[in-house]
Amino acid sequence: MRYIADETALPIISAALQHDLDSFAWAIDAELDIDFDFYRNILANSPGIAMDAGCGTGRLLIEYLKLGFQVEACDICPIMVALCKEKAAAAGFSPTVLHLPIQELNFANRYSVIFLACGTLMCITDEAEVDLCLTKLFENLAPGGKLVLSIMPPSPHHELPGPFPSPWEHYYDVQLPGDLGELTVEWRSTGIDRANQIISEENRYRLIQNGTVVREELSPGKHRWHTAEQLTARLRRIGFSHIDVHWDYAAEPGIVKPGAVMCFVATRA
Repeated sequence: MRYIADETALPIISAALQHDLDSFAWAIDAELDIDFDFYRNILANSPGIAMDAGCGTGRLLIEYLKLGFQVEACDICPIMVALCKEKAAAAGFSPTVLHLPIQELNFANRYSVIFLACGTLMCITDEAEVDLCLTKLFENLAPGGKLVLSIMPPSPHHELPGPFPSPWEHYYDVQLPGDLGELTVEWRSTGIDRANQIISEENRYRLIQNGTVVREELSPGKHRWHTAEQLTARLRRIGFSHIDVHWDYAAEPGIVKPGAVMCFVATRA
């Protein structure tokens, strides 16, 4: 995939380049993708205050503020929070953006919607922490409120037998404005724990100017995948009711589509 960042992105690009290239990549991500309309429709049908949990640098948050929705946000990364606030201010907003992990949200009965985009829940790999996170989200929702979260399904990467690390695979490129060059991103697996459904991985970021790599950084991480059955059962144990699974952000829950993004909509009774 190849994206183009236009001249309007220059202020945030200049600010984001002061940080690591992982944060920089999130800061210049202007692609709303197919999830934008999905979450927007849920917000439109759920009046009240919403929470963008794991907001990153505000890709969705700022656009929803422009549409007049009341949305607060949180993220565990201080750089993401700082860049999110800077981007929001540039757009004329000063939303509540908290620097804290989702598990520490403590606003009982406050939100009509809490949404976790881009597989955010998958970044929590410890079994007990997943339950704690979902329990906190349940408590922070108002009765009748909706928890909405996306899960990327297991892919061929999860079936790799090794050896590890696997070869680098191209992920995406971003063409930067002016003479700033291009950001290229590659991915590889560094290990798999199939019993606990956890994949360890690395992204490699390269800032290239005039054909020369001027910065190169590695960003390691882990994520835990869930099946539709596993997460539905977990949500029910926490106390959620009327759990629907939407495939590839379809407006209505539908027929199972193996290999598609799963988006769960769970209601606090």
